[in-house]
Amino acid sequence: MLSEYSLNEEMNYEIELFKRLRDKMLTVITTNYDTLFEDYIFTEHDKIVGQDIFKNSELGTLFKIHGCITNPSSLVLTSKDYQKFKKKRKVLSAKLINLFTENPVIFMGYSVSDENIRSILLDIFQCIDEVEDYKVFEKRLIMIEYSENQEIPSIGTYAMSIDNVEITFTKVVTSSFTPILEEMQKLKKKVRFKDLKHIKDIVYDIVQNDNGQKKKFINLVDNETAIDDDEIVVAITKKDNFLDSVGITGIQPEDLFDDLLTGSLENKIRTNERQKLLIEIQIPNLLRGNNILPIHKYIKNYNGELTLESKVNRLCNMKVDDFFNNSIKRDIDSYYENHFSSLEEIFETIPSNSRKLSYLVIRCVYDSEPGEIRQFLLSYGNKIYGMTSGGTHYRKMACIYDIKKYKNAQ
Repeated sequence: MLSEYSLNEEMNYEIELFKRLRDKMLTVITTNYDTLFEDYIFTEHDKIVGQDIFKNSELGTLFKIHGCITNPSSLVLTSKDYQKFKKKRKVLSAKLINLFTENPVIFMGYSVSDENIRSILLDIFQCIDEVEDYKVFEKRLIMIEYSENQEIPSIGTYAMSIDNVEITFTKVVTSSFTPILEEMQKLKKKVRFKDLKHIKDIVYDIVQNDNGQKKKFINLVDNETAIDDDEIVVAITKKDNFLDSVGITGIQPEDLFDDLLTGSLENKIRTNERQKLLIEIQIPNLLRGNNILPIHKYIKNYNGELTLESKVNRLCNMKVDDFFNNSIKRDIDSYYENHFSSLEEIFETIPSNSRKLSYLVIRCVYDSEPGEIRQFLLSYGNKIYGMTSGGTHYRKMACIYDIKKYKNAQ
């Protein structure tokens, strides 16, 4: 079993959709052994491996219940391992019941015939006595099952019996998770009020002296009537730091790519201090789950000295042809045989999506001025993202534009 792996570029769009959901998924439970989730998607979640799942809170956590290749002794592989895990399974089920009380629980990529899933469902539904509770659980349990031949996703109510216990839930069958992940983008982030109160209970002695003249900036509320039904932000920091950093830490990769072309972040990062926070703090954080991001625009606009992390330095040292992978390199000769006059011509005339995307990146590197790249991405960006691995190539073209416009022009 190898700890190293490579990503299938055709799955990049689906991975990107998962990334956009990570702040909306309070808890992730997986039986996978590899490190894909923590490396690329749920990079901010706390990773809990194996039996340690029984000692931690659920919120903001990635539970690897069958272990992880980073800790071989944690792996659940043999029949003896599974017997040991079975004895602890009811604690996992109890955690799921706790999650059910406030949230939908989605089983994704598993089959209803999976013995582990059936056992967990049995544990959960055996604990339900009240009819109303059963109805609530029934609505909140969703099983998304993969079927290679299911071209059009189907959705409906599914009922089954396990050891004479009737279990009903919503079942979705699909050959692609993409449309489901796209629909899930509409979910809103929520923080339960009782969790906010829990934060209040464990934070104390923030102020040691009440003789200061400054006005109160943050109030940890005591009751639900003190707030409305909108968003709540609780921050513990210096006031000046809060005003600068709260907007910066909310910036996501898609915000940077959008700002690169449209200037959409100009108001948010208008001061030198905020630009420094973006370059030294937020972009390194974002690079934990992303290989490439635009950087040169922000470095060029910053006035002063910077301390750059190694990943940011790597970005700064990249040349435009570093965005070629082997597939793109193989298409360079055929690109020059076609004598294209514009990016638009490539997009509109090349039938093969794979070759089309390769040609677009090649032209951006060798034959396009920054203005042409920017205008093309603004006009065709949504169409490119809709193509298989289009998101990856869009980001490559945007970063090539970033280098040509802001690094090479220095």
